[in-house]
Amino acid sequence: MSKATNHSPTFDPKREIAIIWAVEDVQEIRPDLSDTEAFAVLTAVERDHDCNHGICWDTLSSAAGELYPEPEADETADAEGGAL
Repeated sequence: MSKATNHSPTFDPKREIAIIWAVEDVQEIRPDLSDTEAFAVLTAVERDHDCNHGICWDTLSSAAGELYPEPEADETADAEGGAL
């Protein structure tokens, strides 16, 4: 096992932990996002990380919604030709 990660060349798994979130995790809650968009969500979450609250599914969902708002149900139906 390597002692280094992308975040710290001095990572010591005997003294530290690292929780990894991936593009696929973001896409689990927002399958409409591309890999690039999902990574932008991860980057925003990392940038705005608050150690008092951590990162969880709600954090990812909130960040995804801020960066890439989901269309309203009526807008989706209109786009698909389903609304009258």
